Amino acid sequence: MLLLVGIGAVLGVGASFATAKIASHQLAGLLYGLKVTDMASICLAIAFIAVVAAAASFVPALRAMRVDPMVALRYE
Repeated sequence: MLLLVGIGAVLGVGASFATAKIASHQLAGLLYGLKVTDMASICLAIAFIAVVAAAASFVPALRAMRVDPMVALRYE
């Protein structure tokens, strides 16, 4: 799951830097004192998304660990 978050983060940061060059004058009014390429904000957003993805995948993984493997194999 975190591999998908990492791939999405790399693609998203690349796309945001590409669009920042094009639309920096339009986005500057919306950011209130931040630069379009503020690395601290980008890293904080990526870390938040990674924590949420890890927490979302923890509960199903915990449930899957509690199932007896023989019961799971004989289910059908």
